Amino acid sequence: MTKPRIVRWILPTSSLPSRLPLDLLPPAAQTAATRFHQPADRRLAVGSQLLQRVLILQSLDRSTAPSIESIELWKDAESGRPGYVPPKQTGASGEAAVLCDYNVSHHSQLVVLAGLYIPESAAAGSNIPTPLIGVDVVPTEIPSRQSRVDPSEFLESFTCESAQIFTPLEIKIIMAPPTWAKRVKMFYLHWSLKEAYVKAVGTGLVTDLTKIEFRNVKAFDHGDEQVNGKRVRKRNTDVTLYLDGVLQSNWYLEVEEYKTDDWGSEDSAVVGEYYLAIAMKLLPRVDVDVNGNWEELDYERDILPWKKR
Repeated sequence: MTKPRIVRWILPTSSLPSRLPLDLLPPAAQTAATRFHQPADRRLAVGSQLLQRVLILQSLDRSTAPSIESIELWKDAESGRPGYVPPKQTGASGEAAVLCDYNVSHHSQLVVLAGLYIPESAAAGSNIPTPLIGVDVVPTEIPSRQSRVDPSEFLESFTCESAQIFTPLEIKIIMAPPTWAKRVKMFYLHWSLKEAYVKAVGTGLVTDLTKIEFRNVKAFDHGDEQVNGKRVRKRNTDVTLYLDGVLQSNWYLEVEEYKTDDWGSEDSAVVGEYYLAIAMKLLPRVDVDVNGNWEELDYERDILPWKKR
């Protein structure tokens, strides 16, 4: 590994076995996951816990790495941001990768994770401040469970003055498209970016969402452009962030349109369209590779092999 890079992972919970693999988690995490009453929520919780631990293990030498259930996670009480206790193990042979930061999100039956790996040589002795990265996944239309909700009423609940979520400029852009369906899509694009940023800095540290403004948020062209028989996934990296009206040039922002059938999935339970947003505070003097793609993980292939034998 020669350059810092963003890791983008997607885990459909449909890939988890019907009987959840709680034995891959420590006792405290098992208890936390089983507290959810709805089976779908339990699957999302377990998927999130597993995905975080695999990300940590990936930076280690697989031959001597600890088991997945031994990885300890924690959450900062003030900011709500995730973290972990570094395993007592040396890095991989050659140049090791250091996991600097990560964040998780979920919606419906998808768990998504964004993380930042940098080479050990870049991290050592360079006094690099702790980076921040946030991620969010949202639908592109009003969820089916709210299908009877009028789109105008739906948007009004989020864009009215009392909601205190979006700035006047953001509301103008959200309401600009000619149809309610396209306005809903524009709402979710803004919502995903705002959530990704808030999760990057810490939900407990943001008190006024209207001080956060995103510009250059554009609707995706829904034409299915293809290369070599595969649909080209669309990503907008021209978005800019303003805080209190001041441009924040030290943030990298992206939002991508993701369709589950891009991966050839025939599982009707996860078919749909989503927006995936990442907000990352850029590191001084560190050039991060932001050009990677989202990778769909599978339980049998990517998670189960980390189980202690």
